[in-house]
Amino acid sequence: MQPISDSHARKAIEGYKVSEEEVKPFRNKLDAVLELERPTTAKNLKSFLVFISYYRKFMENYTQITLPLTKLLKKSNKCYWAEECQTVFEILKKFLCNSPILKHFENNDDRVVTRLFVDASGEALDASLMQEEKELREMHPVAYA
Repeated sequence: MQPISDSHARKAIEGYKVSEEEVKPFRNKLDAVLELERPTTAKNLKSFLVFISYYRKFMENYTQITLPLTKLLKKSNKCYWAEECQTVFEILKKFLCNSPILKHFENNDDRVVTRLFVDASGEALDASLMQEEKELREMHPVAYA
């Protein structure tokens, strides 16, 4: 097996652009998202949510944000597309196209502090893994869940 050269450090891994410093979604994969019409069936909504969930690692508070849409998929609910659902749908589309860039996890650097933030309610659970460089006092996301 050949070692990976520096020229291969920036390569696409399952829709992500990965470099030595960061991970971000490929922009060309997401441009079509802005053109999507609102889902009109439960099957279309589920497909949209599955697609969006693939990029959830870039979205802070993903579960809380998508809650109005996931509630529509419950069999006990009548499928009613409220204004809140449309707002969430538009927010998700725009967010994907402007998603934050994730930094790689640093575990061998004493200058970096790692923090895990968790937000829980009766309906959703979200977490953020953040790292801060002590000198810069700047937090950057590593992952969202």
